[in-house]
Amino acid sequence: LIVIALYFTYRTSGLKTLQNTHDGMFPPSGMNHFDTFIFPKPSIAPPWSELLAAGFVNEQQVHILHSLEKVDDNSLSEFLNANGTQTAIVLISLLDSVASVVVVDYVLYHIHRVITDFRNNSTFFVGYISTDKGSEARDHPPVDLHTPFARLLRSDEWRIKCAACYILARLLVSHPRQRTRLHAEFTTILDPMFSWICQQLRDPHNSSSPKIAVTLLALILADSALRERAWTSGVLPLLKPYIVLSSVNSDGGMQFLYETTLCLWLFTFYPPAAQDMDSLGYLKALLQLASTVNKEKVIRVAMLAVYNVSKLPGSPHTAKLAEYGLASVINRAQRLSVDDVELHYVLDSLGTTACSEQKCNFEKYRRQLFSGSLCWDSVHTDETFWKENVYHFEENNLQLLKLLVTLLEASVEPSTLAIACHDIGKIAEYHPRGRVMLARIGAKDHAIRLLDHADRSVRVESLICMQRLLEDNL
Repeated sequence: LIVIALYFTYRTSGLKTLQNTHDGMFPPSGMNHFDTFIFPKPSIAPPWSELLAAGFVNEQQVHILHSLEKVDDNSLSEFLNANGTQTAIVLISLLDSVASVVVVDYVLYHIHRVITDFRNNSTFFVGYISTDKGSEARDHPPVDLHTPFARLLRSDEWRIKCAACYILARLLVSHPRQRTRLHAEFTTILDPMFSWICQQLRDPHNSSSPKIAVTLLALILADSALRERAWTSGVLPLLKPYIVLSSVNSDGGMQFLYETTLCLWLFTFYPPAAQDMDSLGYLKALLQLASTVNKEKVIRVAMLAVYNVSKLPGSPHTAKLAEYGLASVINRAQRLSVDDVELHYVLDSLGTTACSEQKCNFEKYRRQLFSGSLCWDSVHTDETFWKENVYHFEENNLQLLKLLVTLLEASVEPSTLAIACHDIGKIAEYHPRGRVMLARIGAKDHAIRLLDHADRSVRVESLICMQRLLEDNL
């Protein structure tokens, strides 16, 4: 009983925790695919004797860096606990003062090593006051990150820019308590960073560029305070070409598709971006994706994104979701994601929305039909509407069917006559007994008389209607 009570408490609590799930998250796992590509292990050592002679480093700092080179990953945290601040200072100092590609590659590789466990080790770069209970507070002035990284973002080397963006992104999201200060300090280099990401999506430097850009964007969007900056950069529309199943055909394609979908989900937590989802074509694309892909994690984030958009205050998107086939997507996702409790909560909620919208649409159709004047809108043109509602025409002794036939006989409005012919044709097409019911009430006799109507649209729709009514006899 306790377990059941806890389960229903969880279900009814909704997804309140999801809004913070990716706030300051660890980076997507796909980044590991690019680590050696962006941060190759240095094959040439920096010219230490020349750097010493020029005063860029001193003996103690060279000793620290030599020690860092020899430390394996298992012992790295222990080394940094003793030498982290000095290591950060010398690495950033070299990055700031030496432009040699050999030195820059060496420094970026080791910064990447240090911040891999970024929840802890990045503190040596951004400065941090420990708030762990029972521990001694540690604070140190942050090193100057702005100057060297501003220069790297102006580099002509694609890989150097990419590495700089990645390191900046990890540092920016590593400490929620430091956000305000870091965003203020980095404000002038955030724009070049987003500009670089946009460029890789719009005009890729190579085949890996979009994947790296999307991974970086997913990491940045983990910080809720950066979502507005990302949205104003214009990056959201640039994801559209990559939210398609064809992107799976490349190496790491499914992970790339997942991270692209993840970016869209994270954007839905920023209301202005969420409002743009349908106008940019993402709602339809996400549902199409969820209706075709079999990877559960992709279906999950796609439906979570759709859910967030559907819950916008006064959301105008629920009708569109029904048009895009939400009901069939929900049924498929429920079959493929049997054990995902969170996802099933979302699907149940969306199912309620879809059912409610379906009823609203048919009620709208009824009102229009009883008004005696029809107009072209989604309740006539949407194929999903007919698939989901065609059986309603059996109700009340074929009341609505008889009303459609009455409009064919009595209406003088060309648009009403054309639409009534269209609707009768749809009923014949989608209802397994539609032609029999329509023949019983004389629909064919009234439709055939409109084949020589003065209005062209009426003639066209009556011809199509007759084809639908006679298909079994052809």
